[in-house]
Amino acid sequence: MEFNPPPIESGWGQDARSGPILVWALWFRKTWDALAGTIAPLFWTPVATNLTVVGAATLTGSYTRVGNVVQFTITVTTTGTTAATAGVTTITLPVTAADNAGCQAVEATAITSLGNGLVAANTLTLYPPSWAATANAVVITGTYRTTG
Repeated sequence: MEFNPPPIESGWGQDARSGPILVWALWFRKTWDALAGTIAPLFWTPVATNLTVVGAATLTGSYTRVGNVVQFTITVTTTGTTAATAGVTTITLPVTAADNAGCQAVEATAITSLGNGLVAANTLTLYPPSWAATANAVVITGTYRTTG
């Protein structure tokens, strides 16, 4: 997404929603409208494959996108246990990655690092690190570049 704000002028402008408005206020409103949805946190429901689940697991995801940079957090919670295998377990991402990138996982209750995983280039695919069966929540975070 390319963002080209209009030039700042002085005086009064016309806004269809509110009538006469100072031009600089209209400029800021247009700028805010253009950025809304790219800076505010967005949510998606990640889908895991080959995640070993005893009981039930819930995956929640949030991300922030500024330009072509995406920062995400995935939380895996369970009523039983979950386990993952590096290179086999996959989790979907909200936006296609342009390049390979890393991610980090942590066992939230024990505050234990689970290691690093991979955001795969040109896909919506995350390969988390391996973790043994745990009843604790697992939090996966990362940052990557997208193509558009």
